Amino acid sequence: MSFFRKIIPFLRFHLLSINLRKSKNPFLRFLYREIISQEKDFYDFMKIEKLCTQLENSKAELLPSTHGAGSLTINPNQKTTVGKIARATSISRNGGKILFRLRNYLQPDVTFELGTGTGISTLYLYAGCKKGKLVTFDGHKELVDVAKSVLGLSPLPHNHATDLSQSLKSPFHANTVSFRDGDIFQNLPEELSKISTLNLLFIDAAHTCESTLSFFNLCLPKIDENSVFVIHDIHWSKGMEKAWEEITKNPAVSLSLDLFEMGLVFFGNHSSR
Repeated sequence: MSFFRKIIPFLRFHLLSINLRKSKNPFLRFLYREIISQEKDFYDFMKIEKLCTQLENSKAELLPSTHGAGSLTINPNQKTTVGKIARATSISRNGGKILFRLRNYLQPDVTFELGTGTGISTLYLYAGCKKGKLVTFDGHKELVDVAKSVLGLSPLPHNHATDLSQSLKSPFHANTVSFRDGDIFQNLPEELSKISTLNLLFIDAAHTCESTLSFFNLCLPKIDENSVFVIHDIHWSKGMEKAWEEITKNPAVSLSLDLFEMGLVFFGNHSSR
């Protein structure tokens, strides 16, 4: 996205921050104070950021992926490295902390993440609430292997470059996280059929308007009034902006917040759009 296309939603976010801070609605003030702008460093942040740096500096090669839109700066049909993927696609430190605080506040029984990537956003979600079911989906098998290592669940296979397999020693053991690698559109309905309520959803996969709306609509029947959906990269492209606009207009949505990097969607009666 060009600078000029970014500047307008960025300014809108700052205006939103001012409005939330001054809002008379206690829920909106709580969201701003405790979820969006909270500056307290929690216990696991330093550990996660150390892993982020290791991933971003890694030269371990990855094979091409056939799933997802990937990145505007990475050709999905060519070999790349873990470092390039981490730098181009991982959630920002601030965005990760919002995910952490949101899951810490919700204490959800069931969380789905669509788009595991290198596992950094998964780790922020897990660290925010180390109990409850967290299922993460990705179409890139080799990336899932990296994410499992980041979460301390399995060592990297020998086919990965030694710079990562030898240096990446996760202090975590995220045994409440389960992985589904392969086509998300095939795996998601199966996992949805196993649950009654989806408490928290993080969408960070495919990055097209059609796919994002499909993910949203597939998961919508599993919400209750306390469910929260988070859509990452809502200003990544015109298509993602269109998807976000359509989501905010859905009759089931009672409140939507554009945080520039991501959008938060609520369904309860605590506020109106």
